[in-house]
Amino acid sequence: MNAFAELLALHRSLGARIEEQASGPAVLGYGDLAREYRAIQEACGLCDRSGRGLVRLGGADRVAFLHRLVTNDVNNLLAGRACYTAILTVKGKMIADARVLNRPDALLLDTEPGRAAAVTELLAHYVISEDVEVVDATGSFAVLSLVGPRAPEAAALVAGRPVPTLDENQIEELGDGFALGTRLGQTPGVDLFVPTAQASAAFAAALERGRSIGLAPVGSEALEVVRVEAGLPRFGADMNEETIPLEANLSERAIHFNKGCYVGQEVIARATFRGAVRRRLAGLALDALPLPAPGTAFFAAGVGERASAETTSAVLSPRFGPIALAYVRREHMAAGTELMTREGRKAWVRALPFQA
Repeated sequence: MNAFAELLALHRSLGARIEEQASGPAVLGYGDLAREYRAIQEACGLCDRSGRGLVRLGGADRVAFLHRLVTNDVNNLLAGRACYTAILTVKGKMIADARVLNRPDALLLDTEPGRAAAVTELLAHYVISEDVEVVDATGSFAVLSLVGPRAPEAAALVAGRPVPTLDENQIEELGDGFALGTRLGQTPGVDLFVPTAQASAAFAAALERGRSIGLAPVGSEALEVVRVEAGLPRFGADMNEETIPLEANLSERAIHFNKGCYVGQEVIARATFRGAVRRRLAGLALDALPLPAPGTAFFAAGVGERASAETTSAVLSPRFGPIALAYVRREHMAAGTELMTREGRKAWVRALPFQA
């Protein structure tokens, strides 16, 4: 049994619901979404996110090379730090988003499941004479995410050694693996990158050692609730190959406007100079269940046939009830604007993140 099969067997023994997706099997949850949500809010949730795509850049020119291709500033990324970035086509549309991790011997790009091949192909296309090696490293590490207020304590328990409280995007090397400080909206976290051969043992040890602080296994559905509440877009759900990052509110997180040229920079600069895009990601408070499917159109009064908003992700939040993320046309972005489907379902525009 290989390492990932062993990890899946462990999840099944815990009662996990596992769904086969295009990028591989994903753990949706363990049968009690409310309990998993509470663990994230009050203690610590442990989520296996080992399906994430990883791309490794080695070679002496790796930093300058990547800096010329992505939206954020890699030249000034300190050793032991990470940053969030977008990877674009020349037309300014997204190929992927990624975290760029500056490790001692390489840059590691951490992407959404299924995106590593596209990112690897794009980066390799631009290698001419630079000393750069681009490798799809998906599967080299299992990614175990600790999410919740007690995540820093849990990281030390799992590692079996002291781990400093990590700021967001701070890396701590841990022998064969490493830890990365994260934040899901206002919720702190730590991502543990564990060699795949050790993944099952690390997950089991985390459950055993973390029991004393309320750590519990959680699936992707619980993380989705917290993510949507925080208003954070996810590639494959709220962003795709047609998305311009300004539409998805990535300006502050992913784009460095003074770094100079990069692929797609002219489109981003032009849209920024105009001061607006035609639509932008916002929240919707929904009137009732069921949750709308992705792409459900909502209309403001008197707008005719052109949709005012189209949904992307939707969840049932224990705090806010049924909510969704949606791309809303700029003329209808004001918080409180009432929208309606053709069938009469109502929704109200909300600023992000959602607030009580």
